[in-house]
Parts: sequence; structure tokens; C-alpha cells
Amino acid sequence: MGSNQFFSTTFVNPQKLTFTVPASALTASGEITVGVYDSASGLQATNTLSFSVDPAPPAGVATQITPLDLAGLSMAYDANSALLYVGTADYETQYPNSVVAINPVTAAIATIQAVGANPDLLSVGAGGQYLYLGFGSATEETQVQLPSLNNPVTWVLRDPVDSKAYWAGNLVAAPQNPHTTALNLFNLEETPSDDGGIVIYDDAVLRPDYVVDRSAIPSGGLASLAWSSTDQLLTGDAYGTPLSTLQVTPSGVSYLATGTDILNSTTAAIHSDFGTGLIYSDSGKVADPATRAVIGDFHASGLVAPDSALNLVFILGQTAAQTNTTNFTIQSFNQKTYAPVSSITIENVLGTPTQLVSCGQSALAILTSNYGAQGSQGRLYLIQDVKFVHIQSVAISATARAESAKSAEAAERVTLTWRPITAADIVKRLHSQVSIEHK
Repeated sequence: MGSNQFFSTTFVNPQKLTFTVPASALTASGEITVGVYDSASGLQATNTLSFSVDPAPPAGVATQITPLDLAGLSMAYDANSALLYVGTADYETQYPNSVVAINPVTAAIATIQAVGANPDLLSVGAGGQYLYLGFGSATEETQVQLPSLNNPVTWVLRDPVDSKAYWAGNLVAAPQNPHTTALNLFNLEETPSDDGGIVIYDDAVLRPDYVVDRSAIPSGGLASLAWSSTDQLLTGDAYGTPLSTLQVTPSGVSYLATGTDILNSTTAAIHSDFGTGLIYSDSGKVADPATRAVIGDFHASGLVAPDSALNLVFILGQTAAQTNTTNFTIQSFNQKTYAPVSSITIENVLGTPTQLVSCGQSALAILTSNYGAQGSQGRLYLIQDVKFVHIQSVAISATARAESAKSAEAAERVTLTWRPITAADIVKRLHSQVSIEHK
């Protein structure tokens, strides 16, 4: 173990040993590493297994946090099935290269489906009919049925002209047609690597018209994609550049226009909310896809999860006091007025937060990653709090609005203090490892 304690071990069979960890070793939160040592020969196993220790919450605390040791690369919530779907890495110890369906309230695993290697992009199609997957280790896209995860259909992502295979840097399912997805493609074999452009698929059928972003878009490339509330308008942005819009037709996609307002200044992603039809950035800014203009700002940054069903926007970040610590804060904001509503603190987070998702009317999910590092593989934190995750009333009086504005000015807002890990980062890291192994 990490503290070099030795425990009596029972040999069950060549694949199984059992031992008991005393309660005294589980009093503090943190990570414990377990290895095998043979005292007779003095030999020690080279590989180890790590697990996390989390103390029970104090009595009376409304926020219930359930951490699961799960090496997830991406996740998506489906309101129709009320399930959270997590794509797992090849280094996940229990369910590698799979989609794991989890009840976000009870933390119970409903279904597990093996898929391609390193599913790092997940997006739920319209109506919860399908789940779409992109992969860090394959130039493919997969469609599976929901909620069963059955009948997977996989196709190769190819350039419409030269049929070269590409990786998916972004994958977002359309809001209206359950068969339609938009992808941002790139090819690591060429320079620049992100020259695959924007394409539209209907199931496995590629629409012929596409956009090579570097040649067609003034910003020179779109790092993040998000739909408006219709299947006819797609948006994208590059970090430090204005929002761009693309027209989607039955024949494919074409560049429409680029705005003037800067939506992101860091490596922040953008997100759709089909209920409002607006685009929400991890920078805390909100844009209208029709005008490409920034129309609001929460004056906070981090991992953003808008939820028009609750009239709330959740932002996971860190306060000044939490910088360079493992503690994080989730702040909620009224989606219409931009006023802060409440906040909760998540302490002793293992790994780097990569995604925040709202899961119905009482739960949130945080995915963390150690980016394939030795030790903790990453975790899924399921947060249950009916007082924090609740429907925020839109109808407020002028007096309450003024008080909210005053509170908004006084409250310390969280900020994005770390560099988020993107799907493109994962693909490039995996590709680099393969290249090294082949030399």
C-alpha cells in the first residue's frame, strides 16, 4: 500500500488473492495503492491497483456525492431514459473501451456495451433514439440504440473528395433529426492536422457538401461545434476568435458568416441548449447563433452545463482560494437573468475535471481524468442535491431582480484555472504513443 503497510493475504487461485484493509487505513480521503509482495522470495509485483477513499458526508449535509472509480473520456445524459452514458478508456480496469449506462441518482449501472477503442466523444441524438460515438483510437463513428445500447453500426470517417480517413475532433448530434450528426475532422498524418473540415452524416451516409475550415473560415479553423435549436444552423468557434455560423442543407454544410464578438479567450468549449436556442461558452459568455453576437455573460468561467428545463446554468470552476488545490465549486445561475442562485463545494477531487453534465431535476455529474497517468485513472462524481439542482422560477419581482443584481456584483465567481482536455488532445496523445511503439 502507499504507506508500506503489509497485510495477511489468502491465496484463492492463481488469478485471485484476498485480504482485508483495516478501518484505520480508511479514515482520510485520498488514494490507496495496492501491490503484491512475496515475503518468502522478496519479490514484488511490478503492477499495482489503486482505489480511492472518500469519507461519508457529515450528518445533515444535503449534498450527497457518490464517486465512482471509472476512467471515462466523455459522457452524455439522455432525459428520455434518465440515464447517464459514459465512454471509457482502454486503461479502464473494469469496463475498458465501453459505454457504461448509469442511473445518476442511484449510481447503479444499468447496461454495459463494448465498443471501439477509447470512445472520447458521446452525443445523444434527437428524441433519445440513438447515441453517437467518436473514438480516440479509430477514424470511425458508431451509432447505438438507446437505452439498450444494442445494434451498433460503425462507419469510417472519410474525406468526401479523396476518401482519406479522419479522426473526429468534435461530434454533435442534431436537435431535430435523430439520424443526423455534425463532425469536425482532422488527419494527424498531414500538416495542418485539423484540415478535414466540417461534415454532416445521416446515419452512415456522408452529405457531399462540406467545409474545409482553414480555407473557408476567417478564423482559420473551428475547435468546438454546437447546433442552434434547428438542424439548419450549426455554430463553431476557435479559441480567441468570434463565433461562426454554418448553413446546413440536405446537400451538406456551407460557411455562412463570422461575427465580431469574441466568445472564448482560452481553450473553452461551446455548448447548445435547444430549449433557449442559445450557445453557451465555458468562458461564461452566451451568444445568439442567428446574429453571432454575445448577448450575456455570467462573469464566471469553467465547465458549463446549461439546462433550460431547470432555467439554470451550472459552472464548475475554482475560487481564488481553491487555485492549485483539489477543491472545486459549482455555481448555479438563473439562465434568463444571469443572476447567481447558489453554490456547492466539491472537495478532494481526484484527477482533472473534463466535463460537467446536468442530469434531470436533482443530479449533476462530473467526469475527471488523469489523462492516462499512472495511479488514479479518473473518476465519475455523481452529485445528488434536490435543493441545489432545482427549477429556478423565471417570474421574479423588480425588487428581487435588483437584489439579485446586487448579490451578483458582490459574489466571487469561479474561474477556469486549468486547461481542459479536449478530444483532439486525446487523439494526438494516443497517436503519439502508437508512433513511438512502432519505431
